[in-house]
Amino acid sequence: MIVPRGNLKIVCALAIGALLGAAFVMALGNKVRSVEAAKGFVEIESFDHIGFVVEDRDAVIELWSKLFGLGPWRTIEPAQGPMAKMAWVRVGGTQFELLEPRKESKSHWSDHLEKHGDGIHHVCILSDTPEADVEHLVAVEGAEVIASSPGFAYVKTEGYGDLILEILHTSSSALNSY
Repeated sequence: MIVPRGNLKIVCALAIGALLGAAFVMALGNKVRSVEAAKGFVEIESFDHIGFVVEDRDAVIELWSKLFGLGPWRTIEPAQGPMAKMAWVRVGGTQFELLEPRKESKSHWSDHLEKHGDGIHHVCILSDTPEADVEHLVAVEGAEVIASSPGFAYVKTEGYGDLILEILHTSSSALNSY
C-alpha cells in the first residue's frame, strides 16, 4: 500500500505522539504514593484514555486500522454539541479517543485543531474527587480550567510538562464502555 506523503506525516506524528503519551501516562499511573506522600498532590487513581483532536475521524480510523490493525472501533455522531464525530478503540490496556469538532461552530477543540493540527489533545486520568483535584491544580499550580461540568474538567497545566489533563470521575470511565 502506498500512503501519500501528507498522510504519512500525520500517521508518524500520531504514532509517535501515542507512544510518548502512553509512556508518559504509564509512568504517572505506575507511581505509587503512600497516603502521607499523596497529601498536597493530585493522586492519580488510574489512566483512562489519550484524546486526539482530528480533522477527519473516518480517515484516521481507516488509516490506523490499515496500518496498525486497530479495531473494533466504537463510533458516535452526536446530533448536537461541539463534536461532529467521535470514536474509541482499545489497544491493550490503552484507549484512544478521536474527536472531530464541528466545522461550523467555534469551540475549544476546533481552536486546538486549527492551532496545532491533528494530534494529541489531552490525557485523561480518573479520580474519585475530580472537583477537589481541579481546585488543587488551580490553587497550587496555577492551572487553567478550560471546560468543566460535574465530574469532569479539562485543566491546562503550564511550564514544564505542559499538557491538558482531563480529570474524570472514576464512574464515568470510557473503559467501562468496552
